[in-house]
Amino acid sequence: MDDRMNAPFFSIVIPTYNRADQLPVAIASVREQPFEDFEIVVVDDGSADNTRTVVESIGDARIRYHYQTNAGVTMARNAGAALARAPYLIFLDSDDRFTRGYLTKLHQGFTSGTFRMAFGFAKYYDPSGNLVRNHVPAKDNNKLYPPLTGAYAIDRELYLAMGGYDSQMAFSENTEFFLRLQVEKRVTEDVVFLVPDEGVLVNFRDTRERFNAYSAARYRSIGYFLKKHAAYFTQTPAAFVDYKSVYAVGAFQHGEYAEARRTMRQVIGKKPTRWKSYFQYLLFAIPALGKWYWRNPDATKEKETENNPQNQTKRMNGIGQDIGRYTASRSALKRLRTFLFHPGCRFMVMHRLCNRFPALHPVGLLARLWHKRLKVKFGFQIPYTTSIQPGFFLGHFGGIVINKQAKIGRNCNVAQGVTIGQVNRGEKVGCPTVGDRVWIGANAVVVGGVTIGNDVLIAPLTYINFDVPDHAVVIGNPAKIVSQSGSAGYNNNLV
Repeated sequence: MDDRMNAPFFSIVIPTYNRADQLPVAIASVREQPFEDFEIVVVDDGSADNTRTVVESIGDARIRYHYQTNAGVTMARNAGAALARAPYLIFLDSDDRFTRGYLTKLHQGFTSGTFRMAFGFAKYYDPSGNLVRNHVPAKDNNKLYPPLTGAYAIDRELYLAMGGYDSQMAFSENTEFFLRLQVEKRVTEDVVFLVPDEGVLVNFRDTRERFNAYSAARYRSIGYFLKKHAAYFTQTPAAFVDYKSVYAVGAFQHGEYAEARRTMRQVIGKKPTRWKSYFQYLLFAIPALGKWYWRNPDATKEKETENNPQNQTKRMNGIGQDIGRYTASRSALKRLRTFLFHPGCRFMVMHRLCNRFPALHPVGLLARLWHKRLKVKFGFQIPYTTSIQPGFFLGHFGGIVINKQAKIGRNCNVAQGVTIGQVNRGEKVGCPTVGDRVWIGANAVVVGGVTIGNDVLIAPLTYINFDVPDHAVVIGNPAKIVSQSGSAGYNNNLV
């Protein structure tokens, strides 16, 4: 009884398995929070390394260590929740970390009303420190968008009443848990608050090696998920199509060709206008073709990935966002017209396709040939290996040169004659890193290992070889910062 009366406000549950080298960073991100009324429950899921020694060496009375025989991350989280003393739970993976003000914002929210849950953001970073995905918290029509573990806090009694995570789910356990909350109507919008400016920073782990290592568990989890919530999927066609399609591919990859075809027929029956389903069914019907299509990356792709680590995290899903910068219309016809008649849009679509498909893939080969043709025809000297975030806008063509080592943020505009290049000696060796929503005018030059902040406006004919802070307006040669008005109003149709 006394233990509960003296309980902290938050219990941070950190499941871990053989991550003694990364665990201290996760723990430090909690201990460094300005809000200090918390406990940390480290659940060691059968590690064979020196995890216990690492935890005990920290010497913080707020940290409790619990060891269990290896049972999987969902069971480890449930064990931590059972041991927790605080009224609110937060789960943190042992290789992720909180932003500094996260607990403060959560505490302010929970003490300001009768809230039972809170969502923060989840930002994913690749091994080079590049932001590759930003999961923004949202709620709409009582549909709770399942955030990554760590990006939400929940009333402990509610979590335990729901039975915690389903131990059968090796993948998508968050999705399954939040679906149960939604179906059972345990949580509605009025008891959930959002923390859009704080959350969890995630080490991007969506690699092919990880997928291959756990693909069998992933396949089983999705199959179990579909059966467990069959009634929900029957009533929700969009979710049915999405999850059944993933399950069908998993069945094929595990040699269950008949199951793959049967499942894809269900998808086609539910949504006959989805052209991709027919293509996938063809691959399932001709296993040799399907095996080739879903094969491991060929030697060419592996070489590209080795030489350009950023390629590992580039995906084709930036295409729609790139097109969205050129037209605000959602009409498929208008978007197709934009693609066909705007050189910059066409070039960026090929750029994304080159990064999505390996060189020997038919689409990858065609995209590379078309990309090269557009480079010559319109003067876009931008290698497809260049790291460019979604929403890149090439307003005019001609004489645009961007080094392959440069990094370009989201929603950036580049005009004709712009050079973003490399410096080979001196203090500024390297290539520029350009932030989000940067507008670069005609014939401007940005060179060297410099950082251009977010919302910067670079005037035409400007030469920059120094770091530029956020919201700056830079003019001239040599360049000068003349105001802090930034690029507001210059970059349109942001995505």
